[in-house]
Amino acid sequence: MPDLPGAFLGDSDHPRKDDGGNPRAVIGEIDASGTMNGRADLNVTMENPAEFGAKLKEAIAGIRERSPRDAVAERTSAGFSCMAEAMRLAVAGAEPGGVRVDESGTLKAVVEMDAGDGRPLLTEIELTADTPFSPDYTYAGDGKWQIQEDVLDEKGKPAKVRKADGTLSTRNQKIIRTIDQADVPVASRWGKNRIAMLRDALPIRDLMKRQFVLEVQDGTEKQIARNREKLNAAHDAFVKAHGPLTKASTARMLLTMPDGALALGAEEIVEGKPQKAAIMSRRVTMPPAPITAAKDASEAVAVSLSERGEIDLERVAQLLGTDQAGAEKALSEGESPRAFFDPETGRWEPADLYLSGLVRRKLNAAIAAGLDANIKALDAVQPPRWEAGDITPNLGSTWIPPQVYADFLKHLGYGRSAVVFQPVSNLFGVQADGNPASQWATSDRALSPAEIVERLLNSAPLKVTYRDSEGKTHVDEEATAESQIKGTEIFNEFLDWAFQSDDLPRRLPSGPGRRPLP
Repeated sequence: MPDLPGAFLGDSDHPRKDDGGNPRAVIGEIDASGTMNGRADLNVTMENPAEFGAKLKEAIAGIRERSPRDAVAERTSAGFSCMAEAMRLAVAGAEPGGVRVDESGTLKAVVEMDAGDGRPLLTEIELTADTPFSPDYTYAGDGKWQIQEDVLDEKGKPAKVRKADGTLSTRNQKIIRTIDQADVPVASRWGKNRIAMLRDALPIRDLMKRQFVLEVQDGTEKQIARNREKLNAAHDAFVKAHGPLTKASTARMLLTMPDGALALGAEEIVEGKPQKAAIMSRRVTMPPAPITAAKDASEAVAVSLSERGEIDLERVAQLLGTDQAGAEKALSEGESPRAFFDPETGRWEPADLYLSGLVRRKLNAAIAAGLDANIKALDAVQPPRWEAGDITPNLGSTWIPPQVYADFLKHLGYGRSAVVFQPVSNLFGVQADGNPASQWATSDRALSPAEIVERLLNSAPLKVTYRDSEGKTHVDEEATAESQIKGTEIFNEFLDWAFQSDDLPRRLPSGPGRRPLP
């Protein structure tokens, strides 16, 4: 693919370093303008602008071609695959620790994977006897796991972090070690016994779920009895093979799953001994009896909201024993109506819901529709208008335009800066050219101000790590501390810069729950 070496193409006495010394790197003549205390601006001019098109075509024809970067493409593709898997699991309602048996009978567990930038992503792995059971291990992908350990000194004791003055602090030095699953100590693995217990406990969990659903949704007595029979059989088989569910080691294993407590619900402790819970022998839940009447509009609204999540005018009329017109009158009468008709949605809304939220917008709609009762009630709940000082524009707020963050990077001393927000991933991308002003500069080991801003925007930790000659990952405590201190300074500087800017407040839109500035 063609590689454009720079922003300009053509003749120049000063070719760019990254263009291989090509004297045609700029079309036209470069000159610089600026002041002693100000930043110089580069300008490109042509004696005859009409020649630009022909010169540009000539320059493009001479651009070198580079072979595709397959490794970058593969890493990018792998990253998108991980993100797609995480989104699939999130949509399915999966939680870390969730376990299921797939169609082939393989145990599958949902775990959080270290994405490499401090963001955990959900993924699903095969759960075997060799999988780490200890919560100290974090999945790193490709069958590898990470664990944070203390760095030991020559005496085998935890080494302490040194302060800036050279004295030892009370904090231990840490190292993040990445190992293959086969290298996880046996004592930290699930092991065959736990896997066997888990396989035998999963049917109890699933049958308990089914039992509750059947009872709550008023399944037939035959369905409820048949499922209870299966539940007892699964419980009996488990106890025969592994002992009570409430045994400490078994309960600990079950509670690694977000729904493991369901299985534990099959037993209860009576006088210090485990026995079957009531649900194993009789019905413990009854479906709610249908409500046929309400004494007033408030009760009718409560019933409708409970059953359908909204005010159903037909259901309200049925409960009050009247027609639709009578239901509307009952809902809207009195000094404090129980509900209001929203002209924007075309539905009746409960008073507490209608008189909250975007009440200015609702007031304008009520005025346009000529709804006097709505206007009176909305007038009473109008909040005072916000001034610029009432808004706290924190770094990372997604309602702030990305260009504002780009301008802040320029305020820190960078040249051309760009910030992009991706709604799908909920992440910001930052690009900054040049160097920051000296007061914001950091050491080579620490994060740069631009990197700090990007991490603050994405709520990512300001942590600096490095790998040694053996491939082990260490936390650079000094660089991390420097980055965190500078991060606090930059965060506070953004607030000061935002409030001192005369133009910024009007560039900030109304955020969630915020009203436009006057």
